[in-house]
Amino acid sequence: FLKPRKNKSGQRVYVKKDLELVLEIKRLLYQERYTIEGVRKRFGENTSYVKHAAESKAADNPPPDKILEHVRKRLREILSKIQ
Repeated sequence: FLKPRKNKSGQRVYVKKDLELVLEIKRLLYQERYTIEGVRKRFGENTSYVKHAAESKAADNPPPDKILEHVRKRLREILSKIQ
């Protein structure tokens, strides 16, 4: 279920979705106390679970323009304090 692409030199190239999957596997292993075989079964039985986990994490993140707006606001506040 985790198959990162490889570049021309053979190195693995991970995308955000791969990293989210790794974090979900880590959560299942250490917080939910799954075994490695249990994680394999869980993902093997329900591949939509993997997609849902990645999508829900992505949904929790604010859009980039909102983040940028917040950063700009904070920078203006800091600038006004030091002037």
